[in-house]
Amino acid sequence: MGEKYIEKYFKEFDIVWEPDQIDEIFFGYTNLKKDFKKIGLKNCISKQHKVINSIVYEISNGPRANINIVLYEVKIKNTINKIRVKNENDNRGKSGGYRAICLVDMNNRISFLLHIYSKSEKENINQNEYSNFKICLEEYVK
Repeated sequence: MGEKYIEKYFKEFDIVWEPDQIDEIFFGYTNLKKDFKKIGLKNCISKQHKVINSIVYEISNGPRANINIVLYEVKIKNTINKIRVKNENDNRGKSGGYRAICLVDMNNRISFLLHIYSKSEKENINQNEYSNFKICLEEYVK
């Protein structure tokens, strides 16, 4: 299922998730390298791909209650979303998994992973992080 799954959804929706790229594009507002390290995915490419595939799948299906939540919107179909993602090392499903904050451009079918954290580490993003993600989106749509 792995490779076919990747091919199917990446054709429908592109996602930029490599930490070097994200941190360069949104310099000063994100630190994806630190996020991956904190949740134990820094050097585990196969786990990173599983998480990214889950994110792409949820984005492709659009906003849904408790799974893919729109936090902020600028113009039509440009949003910051919080997406629940299962942690394969945890048997609690999505409730104890990761939370991914993504900038989603539905018009161009592209998304940017801005932040990822473990639900067991923190409940939600703080106000400063939220403000930074809003700035990312506002700058992106200019």
